[in-house]
Amino acid sequence: MTYKRLKSSNIEILNSIYSKVFKKFLFHSSYIFLCGSSVKQKDSFRRKLNKKLPKLYPDIKIIYPENIFKGYLKDNPKKDMLELETVLASNADAICIIHESPGSFAELGAFTSDNKSKYFDRIIVLTEKQYSRKQTFLNVGPIKRVKNKYKKHQIMYDEIDLIEPSANFIDNLYSLICNVKKTNRPSKQYCIRITNLVGLAYFILIFLYIKNSNTSIINLKRDLNLFFKSNKEIANYYGSKNVNDKIYYASIHYLIEQEKFIEENNGNIKIKRNGIKEIERLIKVTKEKVTNIQNNIDVIKLANLEQKLYN
Repeated sequence: MTYKRLKSSNIEILNSIYSKVFKKFLFHSSYIFLCGSSVKQKDSFRRKLNKKLPKLYPDIKIIYPENIFKGYLKDNPKKDMLELETVLASNADAICIIHESPGSFAELGAFTSDNKSKYFDRIIVLTEKQYSRKQTFLNVGPIKRVKNKYKKHQIMYDEIDLIEPSANFIDNLYSLICNVKKTNRPSKQYCIRITNLVGLAYFILIFLYIKNSNTSIINLKRDLNLFFKSNKEIANYYGSKNVNDKIYYASIHYLIEQEKFIEENNGNIKIKRNGIKEIERLIKVTKEKVTNIQNNIDVIKLANLEQKLYN
């Protein structure tokens, strides 16, 4: 095995991870934002879907928008959730909005308020059948806008589904999510953009897997900014010369709170056993089509180790 010693601290490591690992990983999962009533409510349809959908289809990863930006809003009291709606819309394979609570009504209105919005293709509205034909503002306003653009992007559930979502309903929803996902990953279905929330989160996770040591959240953001500027593909193709501040901290929060892949202590983060297992899972599924993925990781690990010894 041969490898080249990395010369520029973490920047060369980040560039190598991006080109030799991240871009080759097969991200089979579909990442969806699920909006609806509080999951703390036992009769919440959102709560029931959260339990059953990933159980029947493990490749579905459900993200709760209000949880992802909780830390960011706490640290930036002048910001508000509406300001983050476009960030949410551009960072999911699909946005599933359950027509069941005042909060979800507001989210539906926010996502559809601009009739020229480029995010209509990601919106899926879940409506209880008995309310679907009533002449309410939601039905003849926001939901009609969605259906005018994408007729099949509304899916119905009935009273039986409210008790326990049926397999038929789950199958139909999954099929629709997969179709929506294809429109948002047109070049390669298994790719995820490093500039979006989930993509950046997994890129950070790979980096922590390689380093396997405490890493400063602030210093990592500084290094990522330098990496973004130095990488012509990211700067030109994605138009990003810096890491988006909101997405960066949301990615860290996603890894800590939702997936439990990393832990934070006094401003430092470190990969946990769950995070190591997740990277090992991705290596395993990627090996089926990319034979040199393990070697690439080993090369970067060795270079990182040598860098520690010489610095």
